[in-house]
Order: sequence, then C-alpha cells, then structure tokens
Amino acid sequence: MVSGIQPQDAAARARKDDLLTLDEIEGVQVTERFARIIEKGMTIHATERYTSIRALMAELYG
Repeated sequence: MVSGIQPQDAAARARKDDLLTLDEIEGVQVTERFARIIEKGMTIHATERYTSIRALMAELYG
C-alpha cells in the first residue's frame, strides 16, 4: 500500500467515490506520473482502467 490508507471497497465507491488520489494524501510523496498510473488502475469504471496487469506494468516500467 503506497499511502498506508486502505481505500473504500468497490461497492461503496460505486455508490459514492470518495477515493483520494495519492497527491491529495498528506505525507505521500510520489511523482505525478506514478500517481496518475495508480489512479487509472483504481478507477471504478472498468472501461477507464488498464486492460491487463501487463498494460499497467508497461506503463510503470516501459
């Protein structure tokens, strides 16, 4: 866990998405690029997420 804070479960987020992005959490220091990659991987909308772990890893390390 990058932030040390467990995110809401998906069912709760489907009703009201209060997920904080990494750059909104005090004390978490990551690059903006890394924060956006994690945010995309955690979005509640499946069509907006990476299509596979391979695609996410390519974005992180490619």
